Amino acid sequence: MLSSPFPLLELPSELIDAVIDFVDEHSDVLALALTCHLFNAILIPDHLRYRKISISLPHLDILQDLISRPALALNVRCLIVKHKRNCPPPYDHRHRCCETAESETEAENTLCRALGLMRNLQKLEWWLRQLLYTKDLIWETINASCPQLSELVVREATYCRKRSLSTSKVRKLYL
Repeated sequence: MLSSPFPLLELPSELIDAVIDFVDEHSDVLALALTCHLFNAILIPDHLRYRKISISLPHLDILQDLISRPALALNVRCLIVKHKRNCPPPYDHRHRCCETAESETEAENTLCRALGLMRNLQKLEWWLRQLLYTKDLIWETINASCPQLSELVVREATYCRKRSLSTSKVRKLYL
């Protein structure tokens, strides 16, 4: 029999993680994390940090973390993929967010490996500025690995004459 006035505190951290997987709202996870030191130690680094992730190509360190620790990938609910600043315009023959086409393909493959672990992903927002080097691999991975995905936002970005970024098309799909 549990002796604590709050029995959840006596559960192993793996079970606490499993319970928290059912809590989607960032504010609810934060409120629970602020109730005691144990929840703070579990929820702040592993759940709150990974609920909503914004990455830019080619800076994929956080995705490498998720790949090396797959349990963390289950905590991701929202992923925003943007291109790095100072990325050449799409019509420029030099347009790549990575240094080479090979590194661009590698970045997309890393994204696919991470997406394959994000079973609880609910929203994906992608600022798409070019054709994907990996063709349909990303979309196939999302379809196969993200059953909780309910919102997909693809922003096709173009440049106006002053080379400032303007969003020309936004496609939102509610699945």
